[in-house]
Amino acid sequence: MDTLKAYEKLRSKFDDDTARVMVETLAEFVSPSLDKLATREDIARLEGDIGRLERTMATKEELALVKAELRTEIQAAKVETIRWMMGIGFSQLLALIGLIIAILTRLH
Repeated sequence: MDTLKAYEKLRSKFDDDTARVMVETLAEFVSPSLDKLATREDIARLEGDIGRLERTMATKEELALVKAELRTEIQAAKVETIRWMMGIGFSQLLALIGLIIAILTRLH
């Protein structure tokens, strides 16, 4: 805010003290607000940031495709886990049978 111009305009309508107080009051309230205004450079930078974000965002179709791929991978992992669990269970059963046979043969 150009306080000198404001003072000169107000001085033409009011006395010096009143014009000075009015300009000081305006400067006190307007200057902090002006510091918060965005410049053209700020807006251009934000537009660039928004453009970069838009290019990196996934569409609904892309998300649906990824979701379907994840479901397929999870299903495959479940099947593989069940296979391993069955194999381990079967191995434990064989070990237990072997242990029982070994104990029974020693008892007789």
